[in-house]
Amino acid sequence: MPGYNHVVLVGNLIKDPIFFLSEKNVPVCKLIVATNDRAGTDHAYFATVVASHKLAELLEKYAKRGMAILVEGTLRGANYIDNYGKTQTKTQIHAKSVQFLDGNKNG
Repeated sequence: MPGYNHVVLVGNLIKDPIFFLSEKNVPVCKLIVATNDRAGTDHAYFATVVASHKLAELLEKYAKRGMAILVEGTLRGANYIDNYGKTQTKTQIHAKSVQFLDGNKNG
């Protein structure tokens, strides 16, 4: 059965975006989005969202801590070696589009 990798996430930014240039000089923006389940519990989930190119530049300019956003993208995983020499896996959402849900509150 073929897979389908599509993520839609609605939540709030817990801090201002982190913007940097990759090793290949590509603009990259990293966001942490807090969300919860629809059951109305107080349990929060935190997702790392990564955007690149023009989307990264727009997020750096307009996204701010506390803003409500809708993210569409794909899940991607990567392995890395932690400080103790153990292999760890991180999962991130690679954004294809982002919508600001707060309107024009911040000017």
